Amino acid sequence: MTGPLRVALDVTPLLGPPTGIHQATAGLLGALREEPGVEPSGYVLSGRARRAPDCGMAVRHVRWPAGLCHLIWAAPWPALAGRPSAAGLTLPADLVHGTNYTVPPGQTPRLVTVHDLTPVTDPQWCPPSVRRMGRALIRAVACGAHIHVTSRATAAAAAAVLGADPDRVHVVPVGVAEVGPGDEAAARRLVGAGRYVLALGAVEPRKNLTGLPAALAGLDDDVKLVVAGPSGSDEAPLAAAAAAAGLGRRFVRLEAVDGAVRAGLLRGAAAVVYPSRREGFGLVPLEAVSVGVPVVASAVGALPELLGDEIPLIPPGDSPALAAGLAAALESPAAPSAAMRDRVADLAWPRVAAQMAAVYRRVANG
Repeated sequence: MTGPLRVALDVTPLLGPPTGIHQATAGLLGALREEPGVEPSGYVLSGRARRAPDCGMAVRHVRWPAGLCHLIWAAPWPALAGRPSAAGLTLPADLVHGTNYTVPPGQTPRLVTVHDLTPVTDPQWCPPSVRRMGRALIRAVACGAHIHVTSRATAAAAAAVLGADPDRVHVVPVGVAEVGPGDEAAARRLVGAGRYVLALGAVEPRKNLTGLPAALAGLDDDVKLVVAGPSGSDEAPLAAAAAAAGLGRRFVRLEAVDGAVRAGLLRGAAAVVYPSRREGFGLVPLEAVSVGVPVVASAVGALPELLGDEIPLIPPGDSPALAAGLAAALESPAAPSAAMRDRVADLAWPRVAAQMAAVYRRVANG
């Protein structure tokens, strides 16, 4: 192949709230624009969006409802499942990269990112739209798509759960962008006085946030629980758990936080808690480590391989262990070691983009 490798990426996640998948997609696009030998373009599947996101590259906006496409792509009938194809959705490309569980069918080499296997292993935790994506993922892998995962743990799960050929599963982590200086004053106004434990992420069953209020109830009265992230199906159970634990004003729920306020919340936290039931990567704990904030996380998925032995890892759903881990983090906060800081530095986006470009070339060249 001569000339730059043309890669069409699904930029539809940029239309949604700033979840981890949104951040991962935005970070990859930004880094690929600077990667030698790669010419990225984007495609958007949305019948409702008025315009494509501005991501600094050419983008084709196809006004097909994404959910309908995912339903069709999951169908076992080739004549139906082949519509709409990559040829009609993307700009001319040597490879198509579906950045969020789905990739359109077609003759062009295809790579699909699997953030974790929850849509396949635990669909009851997912909304219908994500369950459809899981079924489309199964079909894409069966039809020969390569898989991109962000950790060795997810690579093993992809081989076991999806029956994927290990040679067609490629591990490239999510990049960790530098946490900006942030607006700590604005964050403090939102939270109020006192120390706070911060949970960042969507309020959904996989994130396992409903056990946090009980764990916070036994801590000092000046410690608040701040949950910041998009609303999800666990919203009512979380509020009920906070009421049952008697947190009152010690529970602060924030939905929309922009980059500066998010950075301020991270930098100002007494600890960051990450009690997931499943986790394909774990960007938030790494961001917290990068700014010297203590982390308490669950021992699931990719978190042990990312955080190593330095971060307290507790069994998911073990409220006493979670409370003890938080108490220890608040009483004796420890700065991350040089090895831990180096591990995070190795995940800078330019390095990650170079790894992804190498995967693109392998997939495109067969």
